[in-house]
Amino acid sequence: MLTATLSGGKLALILIFNVEVVTLFIIVYACVFGLKISLTSTLIFVTLECFLHGFGTWVLLYFIHWPTLCVFSFLLTKLLPSYSKKGARYYAARLVAYTSLAIILTAAFGVTSSLIDALIGAGRTSFAFTYLFPIIYLRGVPFYITHVVSNTVIVAVCFLPLSSFLYKLKAKYYGQLG
Repeated sequence: MLTATLSGGKLALILIFNVEVVTLFIIVYACVFGLKISLTSTLIFVTLECFLHGFGTWVLLYFIHWPTLCVFSFLLTKLLPSYSKKGARYYAARLVAYTSLAIILTAAFGVTSSLIDALIGAGRTSFAFTYLFPIIYLRGVPFYITHVVSNTVIVAVCFLPLSSFLYKLKAKYYGQLG
């Protein structure tokens, strides 16, 4: 089900360039369901994307970016202080932490994408880093800005209600509170 919502969420917004809910879903899944379940569904999602959209340089990017987001989200869940039984400070800390993580890793997505394209285009030469990487990166800046801003808004608005909803479903069906 988690992989299906990742794929469905990505496909639902495919016509709105650089706007996606995959980042939100992976962060929430790592937070609610833990590393084993969320990383498994993330890796299946990335593999499924290869079969749905073919292969390209983006495949390497996806196998780096999405699992990294999943692992960092899980680690952040473990590092966040648990204030007195989920008070306002607890929710504020979570919202700021996960929104910040989304901003940082979404910005890193653009850098990593440009770097992979430059390295594949020019190999491990000084040309790749000196000339090709800056050109590729600068070409994508408007798209990266759209991506960062949209993920900031999506995570800031949807993280708390979606994670709360999934915690309730998890407790109802599995008898676990988390």
